[in-house]
Amino acid sequence: MTAQNNGHSPPTSYLEALRVIDMARLRQLADEAPGDPTRAVRSMVTASSAVAGFNDLMVWEQSALAQEYYIPPNHSYDVFIRLAAASPVVQWREGCLDIRHNATGQIVVVPPYRAAYFRTFGPGQNIHLSMAPGVLMRAAGHDRPKAGISLKTCFGERDEVVSGMGRALLEYVKAPGGNSRAFMEAASVALAVRLLERFGTDDRLPRRTLSSAQLARLDDYLAAQVDKPTSLQELAQVVDLSPQSFHRAFKAATGLPPLRYCQQLRMRRARDLVEGTGAPIGEIATAVGFSDLAHFTNTFRKHWGVAPTRLRRG
Repeated sequence: MTAQNNGHSPPTSYLEALRVIDMARLRQLADEAPGDPTRAVRSMVTASSAVAGFNDLMVWEQSALAQEYYIPPNHSYDVFIRLAAASPVVQWREGCLDIRHNATGQIVVVPPYRAAYFRTFGPGQNIHLSMAPGVLMRAAGHDRPKAGISLKTCFGERDEVVSGMGRALLEYVKAPGGNSRAFMEAASVALAVRLLERFGTDDRLPRRTLSSAQLARLDDYLAAQVDKPTSLQELAQVVDLSPQSFHRAFKAATGLPPLRYCQQLRMRRARDLVEGTGAPIGEIATAVGFSDLAHFTNTFRKHWGVAPTRLRRG
């Protein structure tokens, strides 16, 4: 996710909003998006659950005078609870454009593997909850079909229980107890139960796409194989599909061809290692599946617009 301040006036029409979020701007934000969604907004994060060491539910508070977010496709559900007063918001998701005033307490839900863009035109303060799909599956129990467990998208709805739980989680994160991991584990399931009650859908997905459970399996597989070349056939075997059916289903679910998605994951991981560690560039290339340093450098430069050595010096 990237975030930037912007003091421009809010759009008053659909055509003005289209100019605000032209596709060139979205492509630029997609290219700049880091692997860690909190890193780009770290200067605005005033509290975070990272210290609890429980990654299935991340909680943080963010605040800024004006905000621009691009959320890249990732494996988690992103839930925003607005704390600030009402202000105009332009939102784009899956080709849909929405202009509205988001009020205090309103909720935005972004499902996994879907890019989204938000631009607020006034002071912004939000609780951000990032929940792994596995938490929903645990909350649903054993009597529901795993392929159909998911949350619907929403641009801005109300639920006082979800808002209250988000605020309670934030207060706990600000002053954690002695067993914060156990608290976060229990709280994540309770929150997931309510999210399923309020925003859940139990419909099985069409055969032409992939379920959240299948996407989670692929995400785990890719995380374990980031240092190795990956073929379309190998990925298709993870979800028991033919390569042709898998390619169509993956693109329908994520909007990207599978091998291009794999390369984006590798390049985001590579940038995290370049900026966050002192490891030699050759070791980083190997760690993300490149046996040839020149090939890695060229791929990195094409993806990020700068060579890894220059990025590190910067």
